[in-house]
Formats: sequence, C-alpha cells, structure tokens
Amino acid sequence: NMIDVINQLYKKLELDTRALSKLKSSKWHIIAIGIRDLRRFKVLEAQSEVEKYINHSKMEVRRQAYLYFINLFGFKGLDFLDNLKSSISVWDRIGILGALQGVKSQETLDTRKWLSSKNDYVVLLVLELVRVYNLRGTKKELLQLIQHKNSEIRLKAINVLNYLYITEAKELLINAYETLTVKEQIAVFKLLENMGAKEEESFVLKHVASKVFEIKVLA
Repeated sequence: NMIDVINQLYKKLELDTRALSKLKSSKWHIIAIGIRDLRRFKVLEAQSEVEKYINHSKMEVRRQAYLYFINLFGFKGLDFLDNLKSSISVWDRIGILGALQGVKSQETLDTRKWLSSKNDYVVLLVLELVRVYNLRGTKKELLQLIQHKNSEIRLKAINVLNYLYITEAKELLINAYETLTVKEQIAVFKLLENMGAKEEESFVLKHVASKVFEIKVLA
C-alpha cells in the first residue's frame, strides 16, 4: 500500500514527467538517472520510451534499462532480449540474475528462443538462466549449442548439460571431441565422470596417456 501511495504521489507531483524528460538529454548520465527514477517509482507507462535505450552506447544506460524491465515486469521483462544487439558484461549478467531472484511469479520462464539468438552475449546470459532455474525443457537447444561457432558458448553449454544430467550429450560430445578446445575437452571428461557408462570405455582408454595432464587424470 505504501508503494502505491508513493507512486501516486510521484505522478501527482509530475515527477514522472520530469524523469521522462531526462531521457531526452544529450548527457548519458542524465538518461541513466531518468531510467533509474522511472524504475524506482514503478512507472510502467514508460516501457516504450525505456526500450529505446537497451542498445545505448553507454553500458551504464543499458544497465538501468535492463533493470527497469526486470524489476517492473519480472520474467516478461526479459523480452528486451529479442531486440538486444549490444554486449552484456559479466557484471551485468550477475546483476540481471540477482534482479530475477527477487521476482515472485507463477509464470514459467521459457528461454528456448534466446538460445538460438544471433547475439552471443544473450546466449551466454540465457545459459546462466537455464542452469539457475533448471530448465530441462531446453534440452534440444542445448544439444545444438555443442556445434556453436563460439568456444565460450560451447564450453558453457557443456557445463550446463553436465549440470542438468542430459545423457544424450555424451555421444554428440564424443563425436565432436577432436574439434573442441582443450578447455572443452576437459569439460567433456568431467561430464563423463559424472554420467559415464560402460559404452564410453574405449573412448576413455584412448586418452589415459593424454599430453594434457588434467585430461589424463580424469581419464
């Protein structure tokens, strides 16, 4: 009730209009303050205006835009990822995950479409979401990421497949093993350590004398 009263007072004093006017500023830090104020006082009507800044050149402005959508719209607010072309820093990924933890919603989080995004930063963020929320419904998309051109995405996908105990990944990873980086190959052996079976014995035996010490130990 107190939040609703403050929100009504904020609008009655036309402070929401003042915050919106800051979005027209030529100074990036003023824009960031404007979006922050709209978020703090839960001005839902500013959605279309804030959306214009998700690809802003300044990371601080983008960060405030991300938080606006998540804090005010919860899981639905992640729809800004549809049009995101800019980068998402590691700190921003942590911030977004932290903001989502405060979301109280019965709505199911569906991230499948973003795992095939052309923006690698979006894919990396969503892989974190898949792990945190145990989204096993993304199995098909996760298996496809084994063939992704970005090695960082492949490595994270392997780790998520291991975490979710998706056994279908084993054969695909063994077949692709020679094309993977050393870090990915180590991740494959950690996956096999977790869910390996008799069928993988011949593959494992080939690597007991590996020149990579960690692979040799895992094998």
